[in-house]
Amino acid sequence: MRLGRDKGEAADPEGLLPPHDIDAEEHVLGAMLLSPVATNAVETILQAQHFYRDSHRVLYRVLVEMVEANVPTDLVSVAAELEDRGIDTPDRARIAELGQLVPSVSNVRRYAQIVRDRARARDDLRAAQSLIEAARTGNVRDHPDALDQVRRMLDRPVDADQALRPLNLTELLFGTPPPVPWILEGWIARGDLAMIIAHPGAGKSLLSLLLAIRARTADPAGLVLGETVTKIENAGYIDLENPKVEAHARLAAYGLTSTNHDGLHYFTWEGVGDFTISTPDGRARLEATVATYNLDLVVIDSFRRAAPGVDENDSGAISAILTPLRSISARHDCSIIVIHHARKKARDGTDDAIEMIRGSSDIGASLDQLLYLRTKPGDPASLILEHGKSRRGIPHSAVQLRIERSDRDDGTYSLDLVNEGDAAAEHGKIEHVLSKILRALDDDGGLVPTSVLALKVGEPRNGRHFKDALTAGYNRSQLAKTEGQAYITGGKKTTLWTLYRNTLVDITQEDT
Repeated sequence: MRLGRDKGEAADPEGLLPPHDIDAEEHVLGAMLLSPVATNAVETILQAQHFYRDSHRVLYRVLVEMVEANVPTDLVSVAAELEDRGIDTPDRARIAELGQLVPSVSNVRRYAQIVRDRARARDDLRAAQSLIEAARTGNVRDHPDALDQVRRMLDRPVDADQALRPLNLTELLFGTPPPVPWILEGWIARGDLAMIIAHPGAGKSLLSLLLAIRARTADPAGLVLGETVTKIENAGYIDLENPKVEAHARLAAYGLTSTNHDGLHYFTWEGVGDFTISTPDGRARLEATVATYNLDLVVIDSFRRAAPGVDENDSGAISAILTPLRSISARHDCSIIVIHHARKKARDGTDDAIEMIRGSSDIGASLDQLLYLRTKPGDPASLILEHGKSRRGIPHSAVQLRIERSDRDDGTYSLDLVNEGDAAAEHGKIEHVLSKILRALDDDGGLVPTSVLALKVGEPRNGRHFKDALTAGYNRSQLAKTEGQAYITGGKKTTLWTLYRNTLVDITQEDT
């Protein structure tokens, strides 16, 4: 048989071709040529006879058998297999053309369903035509075969391939669960969709770029988050915020040179055109980039630039973007980190990491990991990194980081992030002092001079923890002040305290 552009079934007497979709058939075959994953995805949906073209049926059958035999389905191997089977292949151009028609394998199941549905429509049409022909030539009941065809069409059972497929628990539960494939232990694993949120100028780009750079080398001396790093081969940074000249300055500040950048792939908005993650075509470009450069980690800076015009409060629009990103990260075992702005603090002062995401709550729901970076009050060079969410278990405890900048003799500068240890103890001390302040004000029931308040809680008036606790209370609108005096906002008394991981996250106030 010749593997060419055969026409399939002939037209009916009125010149109409049976239902078919050649584009869908070519998309399925092209995806199968690209990856055996596509073959595994469609063989539960399609059979060879579902294809309209005879040559497509032949190629489909050969590809399925090659994948089942663990034979590569590249152009050379497929052409050789067809030749061995005596199928006429004058050249490889047709097979190569099919492989080039498909940018990715992500939608192959949808195209397979189209091919199958067109095949069923042809079956239905043949059954109807048989019934019409029987009616024209006499009594329909004299043609039991035509009636049987119609009955089978009407009584077609529910498609088993449309049912959800459960896990093979016998296979899944054999042996012990595999270890988490961490890239940054305790923080981000392979295949995770993560987000780093922060207010402008807090250092989120600084942190994410440094993570990408350090993960390439897994240099123990350069660990930022205080945990082990699994060495990766390639990291990508898609910078939609800064031009090439700024990228040059940043990379040089981190110590990268023209001979010391292996494995880092840096993209700027000047070179990516109208790239966006808010459209299927844009996400296909992202997936092609991950596959082309074998990226183990990719950072998208930032969500606002990568999804322009998208309503961040529209849960449907957000899910339509982030759910496909999770699929891309899972398919390619690649961690995707998206940088996003934090929202303004609420009037109640809540600054829980998961509550600080700007936009719909579906953003947090779609993520595997959420990291919240904030500056330490009164010290803009010090940062607190909180782990707000983890699908991999208990979130990591917060850590304190410090930005260090050093000027060089040539007029340039170097940047680094230094880990100053677990921030929970320091943060917990401030929260403990704040709780004592609120209890003291609650007992007093009115304005209290800060000097007297310091005595009541047993802290030095000018002590760092006392001043930081007051600042935290004012920022959260739990406290108000006037002429050196402090009081609980609105003259209300605190009746309920909710403590979580040594951090005060919620205070409910009621009238006495």
